[in-house]
Amino acid sequence: MLTLAWGLVRLGAVVAADAAAQAAADAVALAGALEGRAGAAEVATANDATLVEWHEEGWLVQVVVARRGQRARATAEWAEGEPPGAPDEAAPPP
Repeated sequence: MLTLAWGLVRLGAVVAADAAAQAAADAVALAGALEGRAGAAEVATANDATLVEWHEEGWLVQVVVARRGQRARATAEWAEGEPPGAPDEAAPPP
């Protein structure tokens, strides 16, 4: 019985760590879509995470973050008007 209880505690800790890493990745991707890589890195640090991968294609941003031994991936896209800092002739990708 004690072994089962210990297993459930460990499982709960892993699930919580995964959720925290995913929440950080989501926040980092959103910041990246709005403020670019520098903003994404700043939000990662604020969430006790590290920006491990950064991919930007047009207005789409994909990130991978590491937080306390867990990795998570997230994607965000700038969807209204021009992204901040975009040249005047910027157009959404086809």
